[in-house]
Amino acid sequence: MKHTRSLAVLSAILFGCGALGFADDVAEIEKKIVAAWAKVKSYSAKTTSTSEYTYDGHSEKSEFRGTTELVLKAEKVFSRTERNQTTVKTEDGKTTTEKTHSLIVVNAEFTWKLTETDGKTTVMKMQAYTAATYSPETYFKSYRDNYTIKSLPDAKFDGADCYVLEAKMKPVEGLPASGAFVTYYRKDCGISVKSVTYDADGKVTMESLTTDLKLNPSISDKRFEFTVPEGVEVMDMTPEGRKKAMEQMQAEEASDEPKAEAKKKEPAKKKEPAKKPEEKKKKKLKLPKIKFP
Repeated sequence: MKHTRSLAVLSAILFGCGALGFADDVAEIEKKIVAAWAKVKSYSAKTTSTSEYTYDGHSEKSEFRGTTELVLKAEKVFSRTERNQTTVKTEDGKTTTEKTHSLIVVNAEFTWKLTETDGKTTVMKMQAYTAATYSPETYFKSYRDNYTIKSLPDAKFDGADCYVLEAKMKPVEGLPASGAFVTYYRKDCGISVKSVTYDADGKVTMESLTTDLKLNPSISDKRFEFTVPEGVEVMDMTPEGRKKAMEQMQAEEASDEPKAEAKKKEPAKKKEPAKKPEEKKKKKLKLPKIKFP
């Protein structure tokens, strides 16, 4: 019994120390990634992503290919991401295919998102992103509260040395167990170049790759200009746009209130009794004249 108890204590000590060492290892790797990212002024790359989900007789496969260009200027960020996506959905034995072209342009003023699907074009205007939005440090801070992060052995991707981190969501009462996602960060720039998502059973559900990465290239400012296509209405999702839409909605509701009140005060019209359908007049029967002798 004492021997068994001693093994248990020894295991707890070893695993406990290992866990602490792991945490320190992850923290050190995060610092190196953030430091490498701080040296990046611009980059361009090709991007690809594939995903596949199956649930309750429904399956969905998606693939996109595109390009990304990004320039950092102090706290401001300028980026252009363009991609073509094909999604195949199967439900109740019926298969449909949807093709989408999207363009996201971020400049000093706004973030613009254009989407073209089945010949229909939509444009959304949002608040401009900041450089912090793209920083690995921002992601690490958001992950710590909800994910358990551990380091995996270093690996190579697209010819470059990478740190590899695995993140798994912490258990939440009432929710089913989730899988993990593994991310490869290039050691020379801190950019995420590969991400693999797994479900709770360890099956790959999504893989995203960044290839042909060029660091600190010269990119023209014109690449980050955006012109709304003629005839396309813009959905304004900026704080100012949402505020304006709310004020307009409130004004419309206020203008409708007097009409509604006036309608309530109108005297109810008396219902006239329904007219009975006129009875058809009976035709008099004409008897032939009889002459008596």
